[in-house]
Amino acid sequence: MITLIGEGKPLERSKDREVGEGLVRLLDDMEKFITKEVLEEITGFYNQGNKIVDIAATFRMDPDFVFIALFHQARNGNVIWPFAYRISSEVTE
Repeated sequence: MITLIGEGKPLERSKDREVGEGLVRLLDDMEKFITKEVLEEITGFYNQGNKIVDIAATFRMDPDFVFIALFHQARNGNVIWPFAYRISSEVTE
């Protein structure tokens, strides 16, 4: 079973429903795997303050893929440099 998100709530994918029939496959053109060593190197570069585009150039990777790799690492608590944080929408006076 594949869980889909729609209208703010999980949906179950029926076997009859395919991509293109109201479904969009995300990140289809992107690599799905990376070696642990390279992932750790990318994380190290980022934690030292390097920019994602510079890391991507160093490793000859798509910057979007480096972003996804760092997002993965941030979700696992492995990124110490600020990453994709939210700025409060509250107005302070």
